[in-house]
Amino acid sequence: MKSSFNNNHTLVKYYLSAVIILFFACDTSLSPVVEGPSIYSYYGILNIDNPVNFVRINDIKTPSNSIEEEELNVTVTLTDLNSDETFFLRDSLIYFEDEFLTHNFYLNKPINFGTDYLLILENDMGFRDSVFSTTPEKATVTIVNDNQKCNVPFFIELSPVNDMENEIIEFEVEFYYDSTFFASDAAQSITIDDESITYEFTPNQVIQSAFGDIAGVPNCTQLLSNDLTFRYTHIGPSGDDQSQLIREALGIPSAFERNIIGLYTDEFVFEIDTVPPPPFPSKIN
Repeated sequence: MKSSFNNNHTLVKYYLSAVIILFFACDTSLSPVVEGPSIYSYYGILNIDNPVNFVRINDIKTPSNSIEEEELNVTVTLTDLNSDETFFLRDSLIYFEDEFLTHNFYLNKPINFGTDYLLILENDMGFRDSVFSTTPEKATVTIVNDNQKCNVPFFIELSPVNDMENEIIEFEVEFYYDSTFFASDAAQSITIDDESITYEFTPNQVIQSAFGDIAGVPNCTQLLSNDLTFRYTHIGPSGDDQSQLIREALGIPSAFERNIIGLYTDEFVFEIDTVPPPPFPSKIN
């Protein structure tokens, strides 16, 4: 089943939330939050492109500028549920202006595409907590009708994108003009299939959306290069809404989310036709 819609916004996201740190998930086979002296906040990005990844964990019952916060006394592991491999995360203290303190637990292991991960925290009082995260599948980028003239459409397809209700694609198309790189993050139209997403552009539409309402927007024949770059970040699906129910039941402020997001970034260079059309022939009297 296909759906198509126009996009005139400056940011494309296919989930109701507008900021990626609002995503959360947890594992329901392990009691996500049990009674104990502490409740923890989590924020992290499992970036497939990075050799080292961090998960920020804090005890929300302890002020961030408290000396007690230096002793978190927890063990944190990350399990690859596809391979059953488990890795320990090491704690590192991060200070901001000598006042704000946070714990960044880091993992010096590669993160894989299309993988379910389970982060488990256990403190010295027996409190056990868990957060679930899924990284996206690696998408293949296909361009249809490249090397087009200024007002002729070309199409860029990403596949597979398995769960467009919960996955996010953020993108931009970059071009070079007047010794400067510019970028547009708006498509002329977008078509969503069961496992793919297709963007429609024209070269002039990309330029127009980057410049906005500024007078004197150039034509694509004025670009210094006929190369355009399609750059995108693919953010994996969130889990269920169990953590939201837990926060509501315990009265935890919404700022203390359980956010561990899987993502990667990639880019694709292609060409457009920037050769000006030939002039009209002169009228012969």
